[in-house]
Amino acid sequence: MAASTLTESIGPSNKPSTPSFIGGVYLPELSTDAVTSLKHSMHDGFDYVVTDLPVLNNNNNTAIGTGAARSDVTRLGSKWWSTSVVGLIRDPPNWNHNDNTTANTNTTATSSSSRVSCYPGTELMKALTSIDNSSSTSHKRNEANAVLTGMLEWACHMNIPAVILPPVPLVEYGAENDVD
Repeated sequence: MAASTLTESIGPSNKPSTPSFIGGVYLPELSTDAVTSLKHSMHDGFDYVVTDLPVLNNNNNTAIGTGAARSDVTRLGSKWWSTSVVGLIRDPPNWNHNDNTTANTNTTATSSSSRVSCYPGTELMKALTSIDNSSSTSHKRNEANAVLTGMLEWACHMNIPAVILPPVPLVEYGAENDVD
């Protein structure tokens, strides 16, 4: 049975239904340029793109690590931000990572605990969920909370309908994040 015939047979008998699958793509090399990313992805038949949410300085609304506001904000109409862009939570660019797998999302790790650290935003979530109450951990948790709040506020301001969160570490509860 052809895909369109199968889709039509699933819907109500009095009118054919259309396929409801929506597909998107994340292009890491264009993760801060939603305009170019959207042009490439739509040409290839995708419905939306994933873009990194910026970590903003509280003083001047510039993205940390870049010294400037994102140029795609004014080049892409509000209609596209609200219908064709999904935000991605990432670690702040100025954070030092404990291992080299966090910064590289293409790394293939061998153990289940190190596999989780290859996802964007893992260090941010570790800081937010840590049960350690030391002064340095508490400071990092407060910073992580401010960073996550800022990213989510920016996504709301831009009317981005969805945000991809990093995996939440479960090691404090005696389990490992097994993503197989």
